[in-house]
This record gives sequence, structure tokens and C-alpha cells, in this order.
Amino acid sequence: MESPFFELENQLGYHFLEPKFLEQALTHKSYAHEHHCPHNERLEFLGDAILQCMISQLLFDAYPDLAEGMLSKFRAALVSEEALADVAQEINLGAALRLGHGEELGGGRNKRSILSDALEALLAASFLDSRETQGLATSRALVRRLFEPKMESAESRFKQIDHKTDLQEWVQKNKLGEILYTAIEERGPDHDKEFLMALQVGGVEYGRAWGTSKKRAEQKAAIAALERMGAPRNE
Repeated sequence: MESPFFELENQLGYHFLEPKFLEQALTHKSYAHEHHCPHNERLEFLGDAILQCMISQLLFDAYPDLAEGMLSKFRAALVSEEALADVAQEINLGAALRLGHGEELGGGRNKRSILSDALEALLAASFLDSRETQGLATSRALVRRLFEPKMESAESRFKQIDHKTDLQEWVQKNKLGEILYTAIEERGPDHDKEFLMALQVGGVEYGRAWGTSKKRAEQKAAIAALERMGAPRNE
């Protein structure tokens, strides 16, 4: 007999060895109170910690020149209730939830707080299910699959701001010298190429960044330079 959670597992790209972990992750306390079974709040606690760790690593690797303050802002945007609920809706997590009668009637499958909590619980469940074999590697792969597209969405908020202009105004105001952007390296096939740009101010390098275009890499390098200089930025 096919598991009622099979479609969700397909969306995740991970199939549970122990269905009990998945069932608990999808069990809201309203269902647990009616059926006298474990709910997902303890898993939510663990999943929150796993998500924070995995997102931090993704951002740390993707933005090697960003200061702690900017990395924290990116992470906060990615792990907010709104962002988690969006991811949960994209994988149709609500359809697999186990809800009590009252919560079901109250539209619980679409409540953003319930969806975001269940997604965190799901991450914890995948970790516990695979910890004897792959553990955090499974969690890392799952977070990457679900959240890398959201990283670009979070970054788009900063792309809409011309950080190069912010940097130029700051440098001119403080008479710090000439700004120079230099292409250092390229990688990837022609249809999916990335560029590494270095940024110097007054002959001193203040940041490097990869981007899918030279202009995008320059903007990211400008963010890194502004952070390093402690300069104000428009946000």
C-alpha cells in the first residue's frame, strides 16, 4: 500500500526509512490531543537549530566577503515564518498535515504558522531518520534543495539597490581614492557562467564576489566593501 506521504517525499527528494519520524513531523498538537499520539513541537525545536546551521553554512559559502551583519540579515530573511511557509506551500506540505477536527475546519492546512513549524519539524525528522548513515549530509542536501532558490530571492532585495553608487558616494565623501573593479576568474559552461570580480579602493582590495554576470558580481563586491568600511547603505 502506498504511503499517504509518498507525494511529499517525492517533493522533498527524500524517502524515509522510518515512517514514524515523518508522521510525527506532520502531526499538529490538535491531532495529537484527539488521538493521544506524539506531536511535532519537539521536532520543531530540533529542526529550527538544524535549519539555522545549514542556512548559515550556505550563506557563508556563497558570500565569502560579506560581513557578519549582512549574513545575519540574509539568514533572518530566509528562516522567517513567511519564508518557511512559502517553501512549505511550494511542496504542498499542508495536504499531508495531520490536524485535529477543529483545526481542520479552521483552515489549518493553510495557516502560515502551522506550515512553517511543520517544515522545521520535517527537517528534524529527516535528520533523525538518516543519522545512522548520513545525518547532517541529508539535512544539508534537503535545505539546499528547498532554500537555494530562496537565497536568490532574498538577494534580489539588495540587487534592486545600487550599492556601487552608495560606495562611490562614500569613497568620494571620504576622499579614499579611486575605485577599481577587476575580473579575476570565470567558471562554468557558456550557458551558465559565473564571474569573480575584485574591488579595490585606493589600491587596497576590499572584497571579491561571484555573480552570474559581471555587473551582479560588482554589486555583491560593493556590498562587501561597504560592510568592511562600516559605511551606511540604503536598504
